Amino acid sequence: MTKNTIKIKNLGVHFKDLKILENISFDISSDEPVCIIGEGSSGKTTLLKAIAGLVSHQKGKVLINNFTKHKIEKEKNFYDDIGIMFQRDALFDSLSVWENIMFRRLNYEKNLKLINQSCKFLKLVDLSKDVAYQFPNELSGGMKKRVALARAISNYPKFLLLDEPTAGLDP
Repeated sequence: MTKNTIKIKNLGVHFKDLKILENISFDISSDEPVCIIGEGSSGKTTLLKAIAGLVSHQKGKVLINNFTKHKIEKEKNFYDDIGIMFQRDALFDSLSVWENIMFRRLNYEKNLKLINQSCKFLKLVDLSKDVAYQFPNELSGGMKKRVALARAISNYPKFLLLDEPTAGLDP
């Protein structure tokens, strides 16, 4: 079986004259967990956003399974291979919990099947199905983080990018 990989080659991310990342290179395989550790404001979140294609880089390459984002988007949705959980939950406040979890598929189908599938993901993050019809403003901070994690795994991605996933969670 072929390993899924993310390769970062001489990555540089700049905002105007401020260099956030410079000459970052490494390879990651989807079958091993990797943790990026650094001081606050050292560029960890920017790196995750660059990998996910949410911020552009001025130098270097980000390759997902040896393809750049541009090449992948010609063949399929780049984000199908990536699940991302942001530092702050980034839930859509106008959508219920089940709609947040199944967001990627809401445009295509909105039915009982999706609600039932979302409940499976709620169970995986230790939340009850009773939460499915609630809205983010009705949830505690820890519950929001769990819903964000459920959304990140809802499309069975090859890679999970988690930005401080345990911040604000009870042990």
